[in-house]
Amino acid sequence: MFLGQVLLFTISGCPFCARAKKLLGDLEVPYVVVNLERFPERRYEMQERAGRSSVPQIFFNSKHIGGYDDVKKLVRLGIRCNIRHPGFILTLTLLSLP
Repeated sequence: MFLGQVLLFTISGCPFCARAKKLLGDLEVPYVVVNLERFPERRYEMQERAGRSSVPQIFFNSKHIGGYDDVKKLVRLGIRCNIRHPGFILTLTLLSLP
């Protein structure tokens, strides 16, 4: 069971956004998408939280993970991330895909 929330800030037609969605889908990690074309007012929030303006920007709960390349690197390394969040601790294990 996966606890917590994965949030992706994306735009339509972005190949790295599509790759991030596919990677998380392959890992069976549920995620929420904020399309910045549909919700342009959220772009400032993304930039403030991530310190970046490129997409995708990926968050596990309130922790900024980075873009597609950052998540792919974590998966490749098989990193186990323990993310502390008020009310619970999220443990996410990213395993290398075959």
